[in-house]
Amino acid sequence: MRAGANARGTRDRGLGSAGGRRRQYVDDMMDDYVGWRDACTAVAVSYENWKCSARTEKKLAFSVYVAALDREEQAATTYERAVAKVATA
Repeated sequence: MRAGANARGTRDRGLGSAGGRRRQYVDDMMDDYVGWRDACTAVAVSYENWKCSARTEKKLAFSVYVAALDREEQAATTYERAVAKVATA
């Protein structure tokens, strides 16, 4: 890991101050938003794949769709927590 980087791979930027901490929370929230939107895209793609799949592939395609839904739900929860953190910072 880079010197001065935290576990998320972002640089610590004056986190000792309230403003620096809030900026980091906002940066993290935006990363979580992008992750959630990526997960939403994966849901849409997997749904289309399921809908258009051959009869012999429907069961597998549906499993992939359900897994994408689960990942989207997890990403949404992570984003929700990040928004709450920013709101209370």
